[in-house]
Amino acid sequence: MDRFIKILIERLVQKGMEITNIPAYIRNLANYIVVNPSITVSELNGRLHLLGWDDIELDDYTFQLILAIFEQEVGHTLLQQPQE
Repeated sequence: MDRFIKILIERLVQKGMEITNIPAYIRNLANYIVVNPSITVSELNGRLHLLGWDDIELDDYTFQLILAIFEQEVGHTLLQQPQE
């Protein structure tokens, strides 16, 4: 799991985020996911921009990486899978 966290930190820093801001960004992102587990990356970016994270654009790969880390840490899936 530490490897995934390291990759996440590297990706966010490459996108221009200060390393000291990463915990707050992840906390804000996680709060939206918990409230709305079916949120899309586009919707999440919009919500994060409202909180002042204008300079960072979350991409799908980084989003999936974050979800994988959450699932490992929390022990369950945060996003609901569509019902067929």
